[in-house]
Amino acid sequence: MPQTTDRLVGRIERSPADQAVISPGAIIHHHWEVLNRAPGEPVSGVENVASGYRIWYSNGGAIYLNPAFTHPAWVYGSIGERYNALGGAASWLGFPTADEAPFADEGRVSTFQHGEIYWWPDVGAVELNEVVMQYTGLICFGETNWDQGSASDEPYVVLGTVSHQGPTAARSQIYEHVNAIQGRADMIEIYRGKPYGIALTARMMEHDEDDPDRYKAAMEAAVGAAATAITTAVGAIATPAAALIVGPLLGAVAPVVADALNGALDLRDDDLGVQTLPLTAKQMVVLAARTQDSVDYGVTSRLQTPLFTGEGSSYKACFRFAPA
Repeated sequence: MPQTTDRLVGRIERSPADQAVISPGAIIHHHWEVLNRAPGEPVSGVENVASGYRIWYSNGGAIYLNPAFTHPAWVYGSIGERYNALGGAASWLGFPTADEAPFADEGRVSTFQHGEIYWWPDVGAVELNEVVMQYTGLICFGETNWDQGSASDEPYVVLGTVSHQGPTAARSQIYEHVNAIQGRADMIEIYRGKPYGIALTARMMEHDEDDPDRYKAAMEAAVGAAATAITTAVGAIATPAAALIVGPLLGAVAPVVADALNGALDLRDDDLGVQTLPLTAKQMVVLAARTQDSVDYGVTSRLQTPLFTGEGSSYKACFRFAPA
């Protein structure tokens, strides 16, 4: 019975003498057979690349083998073209770690030592490692109707996220003397990780007499409750396959968070509204890698919420995604 690639690799890792017996070409050839020869016929011999190896095939692309003789993988098609344009195995991505696979939103993905290349028909191939998501401030288009006789508002934003990494919560500063047609820039990192889908909740508040940290604690509890279903479903999966699980669950986050927030507190600050935005893996990739910054009233963003209109007000919260 022929040995699997994993068993071949295991022998090589255990015994330097075996490394001379089992050649890179043999390991690549075995992976070609595992793929049912889908890459086509070899059109090159074993080539040295970035201290590793590859063989090119007639149906496009190449099977790569890293210097440690582990994880042979076929990189081809539009992802392969982008990989080659970046410098292939000598690029910042390094060697592939798995064959191309389905990804969220009807996409495709190839994983590499230091990142991924994602692909969708309408987006093309996008190389990315982790993304960072930041709250960047708020814009006031109209003040509240009445703020205890004040001529301006003192708003703040309470934030929560639900992702495969679990829940997070944060709040902004209290912005003093905010009037209509003004922005208040800020910078709070609220997520850093792989773009596998996220539900973002923002609660806009107008400060009167209460402690804003009470509302942050309530948000933390609310997103914690909503995250349970996602973290249970994903478990220990730390690969792009997690996005296939997270995506369908994002829509269920909003009602769970809303119910938890509505029953959590006796409000003594004015509640201007709660919004939960489910952002798919594809949206996260496009926002981080393909979207330009917009600057409105001094606030930089790539994503803005719909209007918050509680108490007669008109506000938007702003966010920025970028490669980490």
